[in-house]
Amino acid sequence: LYSTVHPLLATTRVDGAGYDRLAKLFAPEVRDKSVLDLGCGDGSLLRAIARWGSPRALTGIDLYDFGHGVGNPYTFHDGDVINFTLARPVDVAISSQVIEHLAPADLHEHVRSVRESLVKEGLFILITPNRWWGPHDITRAYDFTNSNRVAALGSHLNELTYRELIAILRGHGF
Repeated sequence: LYSTVHPLLATTRVDGAGYDRLAKLFAPEVRDKSVLDLGCGDGSLLRAIARWGSPRALTGIDLYDFGHGVGNPYTFHDGDVINFTLARPVDVAISSQVIEHLAPADLHEHVRSVRESLVKEGLFILITPNRWWGPHDITRAYDFTNSNRVAALGSHLNELTYRELIAILRGHGF
């Protein structure tokens, strides 16, 4: 999935309006802070945070270089968001629409890496669909049992409820 589907995303640019809304919403949380965007894609969220949030430093990590170049207000690292380390911890880590694409077996390693990437009182902003109301993996269109027990066949491999997600985060010290 990562090596086949993910590179297809590199051929399109994301509409930045939604990222502007997020950046405005979280502006007080990132002001004068160092921020890490996990699975940063083409950097749209990082550019919006730079416009609206007045962060001290911005860093993005993604498996593929989506054309990150000179002139962007952030540092880009080509790398894995599951098991990663940073040279120095950050104040805020953001994961927007990422964990639902991670294999369930990789989730705990990802959350551990996020926890270790943060300063002691760091903030983790996590945005992901809820398993109960979506948006759902395409498999839901073919699961006529309405049981949510058919394994994901699309790219949402890890849809969680809030209760499940809270338990995982608490288990890793959040």
